Amino acid sequence: MTLRLGFAMICRLNARLLGVGGLALACSSWVGTAKDLTKAEGLAFFENRIRPIFVEHCYPCHSTEAKKVKGALKLDTQADFLKGGTDGTIVVAGHPEQSALIRAVRYEDPDFQMPPNKDGAKKLPEANIADLVRWVSMGAPYPETAQGTAPLASKSWAFAPIKNPRPPSVKKSKWPANSVDRFILAKIEANGGSPAEPADRYTLIRRATYDLTGLPPTPEEVDEFINDRSPAAFSQVVDRLLESRAYGEHWGRHWLDIVRYADTAGDTADYPVGLAWRYRNYVVDSFNADKPYDEFIREQIAGDILAERGAQARYAERVVATGFLAISRRFGFDSEKYHHLTLQDTLDTMGQTVLGLSLGCARCHDHKFDPISMQDYYALYGIFSSTRFPFPGSEQKPLMRSMVPLIPPQESQPAWREYDQQVAALSAGLKDRKGNVPGGVFRSLHDPDGDFETQKDAAGGSYGFIVPPWRSEGKVSVSMAAQSPFKNLYPLGKFGANVAGGEHDYHLTEALYPHPTRTNDRLLYVNIDFRVAAPEAAAMGAHRFWIGAQTGSPAVELLISSDAVSTFRRGRVEKLATVAPSQWHNLQLTLDLTQRTFTGTLGRRDGTQEISKNQFASKWTGNLDHVQWDSKARQNSALPSLEIDNFAAQFHLIPTVSTNGSIANADKGDIKVDSEKLTTLLINGPFEMAYGVVEGTPHDARLQMRGEPDRPGEESPRGFIKALGGRALPTGTRGSGRFELAQWLTRPENPLTARVMVNRLWQYHFGRGLVSTPNDFGIRGQEPTHPELLDYLATQFRRSGWSMKAMHRLLMLSATYQQSSPRLEGNSTSHDYSSFERRRLGAEELRDAMLAISHELKPGPGREHAFPSPVTATFSQHGPFSAVYEHQQRSIYLMTQRIKRHPFLALFDGPDPNATTADRRPTTVPTQALYFLNSPFVHEMAAKCANHLRANQPNDVQRVNQAWRLTTGRSPSPIEQSEAAVFLAAYRAELTAAGQVDPEAGALAAYVRSLFGSNEFLHLD
Repeated sequence: MTLRLGFAMICRLNARLLGVGGLALACSSWVGTAKDLTKAEGLAFFENRIRPIFVEHCYPCHSTEAKKVKGALKLDTQADFLKGGTDGTIVVAGHPEQSALIRAVRYEDPDFQMPPNKDGAKKLPEANIADLVRWVSMGAPYPETAQGTAPLASKSWAFAPIKNPRPPSVKKSKWPANSVDRFILAKIEANGGSPAEPADRYTLIRRATYDLTGLPPTPEEVDEFINDRSPAAFSQVVDRLLESRAYGEHWGRHWLDIVRYADTAGDTADYPVGLAWRYRNYVVDSFNADKPYDEFIREQIAGDILAERGAQARYAERVVATGFLAISRRFGFDSEKYHHLTLQDTLDTMGQTVLGLSLGCARCHDHKFDPISMQDYYALYGIFSSTRFPFPGSEQKPLMRSMVPLIPPQESQPAWREYDQQVAALSAGLKDRKGNVPGGVFRSLHDPDGDFETQKDAAGGSYGFIVPPWRSEGKVSVSMAAQSPFKNLYPLGKFGANVAGGEHDYHLTEALYPHPTRTNDRLLYVNIDFRVAAPEAAAMGAHRFWIGAQTGSPAVELLISSDAVSTFRRGRVEKLATVAPSQWHNLQLTLDLTQRTFTGTLGRRDGTQEISKNQFASKWTGNLDHVQWDSKARQNSALPSLEIDNFAAQFHLIPTVSTNGSIANADKGDIKVDSEKLTTLLINGPFEMAYGVVEGTPHDARLQMRGEPDRPGEESPRGFIKALGGRALPTGTRGSGRFELAQWLTRPENPLTARVMVNRLWQYHFGRGLVSTPNDFGIRGQEPTHPELLDYLATQFRRSGWSMKAMHRLLMLSATYQQSSPRLEGNSTSHDYSSFERRRLGAEELRDAMLAISHELKPGPGREHAFPSPVTATFSQHGPFSAVYEHQQRSIYLMTQRIKRHPFLALFDGPDPNATTADRRPTTVPTQALYFLNSPFVHEMAAKCANHLRANQPNDVQRVNQAWRLTTGRSPSPIEQSEAAVFLAAYRAELTAAGQVDPEAGALAAYVRSLFGSNEFLHLD
């Protein structure tokens, strides 16, 4: 009843209050389908995946260069492709099952097979067929055919030198606030239009705050700006926002979109990359420091080389910067074998990111449109093939290697030698001593991983994942620290299970071989070692440990806290033994299956305690097939952290911890200490490392005919794109050529680097670039709507010392930026920038805003993720890495995975880390509306916000007022206040009738949810 009430009332509230169909209003305002790939992405897919198939398998018979064109079908131009052959068109766009091309390559008709199954030709690989099916499903995008051969650079505006145009004269001379406005106004006036009115101050500070930080302004910040009537008020707001750490976290996310950042490798197993986070944080710090953009680019291309030539203080920073290259995608089950694909991905990304050019189109042949030859492509390819990339691990070769030291060679080389000596000495000593330690006497009959040692297949480090036969949910991990000293049952190992402390729910379970006990007269012996952390607060919850039936009926049910082992007896909790916090305990139970009773002992270093006879739980159904740890007994309290090791359940006696000596000496010797030292050394290495690149063996690459490395052509000397003034590296150049490439990309004569970046800055502020294809400044891309303004901005960018913050100020202090946006739905987009373009908040902005409004956003930079140890982790294409690590920091710090995107970011159109994302396109689908109605995260944030409002505001009127100010930046109107009062009263009445404990809290939380789902919160004017 409550859910139906919430849905109906929130829908009515949004309809009446907002009048524009809020997100949670109804699916009708959100119904739609996700947009298909953009034209640019579709064409990129064609060039990278489809044209190589055509070149190798089809062009010999179906191109203008074929000796004899068969079936009058040519595939090397768009016009001929659309025309088809003697049998008509070969593709029905969007419908692969109806397309003759797909039927032919699948060999569905023995009389119609392509390539023909004769003369040595074979059916296409399944991967190629899948690409063709996907391409046809996209609508079969095919680039328009350029006239003649590749156009000369002189005919492309993007390759022309940057000019410094004079701002034009305008009629409304009082409107421009700076020179940017003169370029915009001149075109508006030429079209017979006029600019929009200025935005109100509430709108302006909300717009600026989200644009620069990705967060909402606080009510205090809004008040300060509203009350400051000085001419410099908005300028001061911009300066304040540019100095906040949130600026780099928001604008760094834009950059990570473009460079397709991820924390995983992207191969078929999607191996986690534990050190990628350093590059992410480097990007954030660079934006916050206003690092000159040309230096920013040079460091990412050749930071390792610059580090050795520059100041020692910046050595680590510059090495980390090369993560730009290192995070290139890995491919296949053995990414070393497919390293050529990684190099192609590197070139594609660098070309689009820095130059706005699709270099990948020249991999198999001269670029069909832009002045980039195949020789140009492999001249650049040779530079990166002369570079040593790190290896993140793959299915075929799981161990990662070739990480880059964050200290210079003169320090790292002796450190490596000392490290190798330490590892060798510890390993030899442990081998000798372990030979003298008796092994475990018994092994569990029905628990193949009682000592957690087989968990090394998925873990092996300080943190890892629980894998079968154990299963878990919540904050449970494999840990090397969780290693019991007791060896009465198993030899000393390396792994145990760890349950994090705090207010959370979890379970850790394993199925036992079913024991029907009603007729069983044997005794079942159980062993478990555990250590509970000292309590962090006076009142802490207990962990529940039980053995019984999987249906949820325990036979033995124990509560284990920081001070006691207890059980339930006659409806009350009764203490059985005392626990010493932070010490390992050995719990042994004997279950009498006939008498339905259990006894036991609890041992630790200083002695044992007897557990007297207790009856099985009355609700037990009579089977023993399940063992479980969980949080069912925490009773809304925080849990102390827990470590678990050495579980067994078997039908013969388990030796006590005193069998191999007294408890006090159960871990006699230094074996455990030295084992931990060795483990720490193996995981951490001798010094901190980065996921970056270093110089390899310099060599020139050969052309790869049809893009295949096993079909080499002539050698192409390393160098740069000739149409941009590039030439081969000088004879005798030492190194890969990356240092020279970094200098060439940022030299004053290069017209693209500055143009591409100022276009991105404009796009992120105004919703659309002056060039609407920000990753493609070539012939297939769009020409700029304001070419003189683009060059003016590029000139100012370089004159400012490549300062991105200076460009923010220039753009945001313009009258163009400070215009109002159209308020009525259905208004056409202003392509001449005669009004501000309304936009929906991005995925990260939505999540971060809800956290901030609810006072739950945790500040500070993100660190590494809790990945399995790279030493022993193994994943495969059939069991790839997959995880979601939730936290309450900024969304830029969420773990980004290539094969499985974060659920929230994927739902709200976050970037695809498999390809450079220059422009996110918002989709409108019903699941987005349902998320705001049903998501536990939204409910939790709304409840937290409501609790804060109740604690700090005395009545409903002020609570509603503050809720509006937090979510929309303004106070509600009298009508909106009246509607809120009706909503809250009705909601409270319904919740009271439904028996809810705190209807006031529930009603206010529902009201906050309605604001979270409103268009005014979700959109930025």
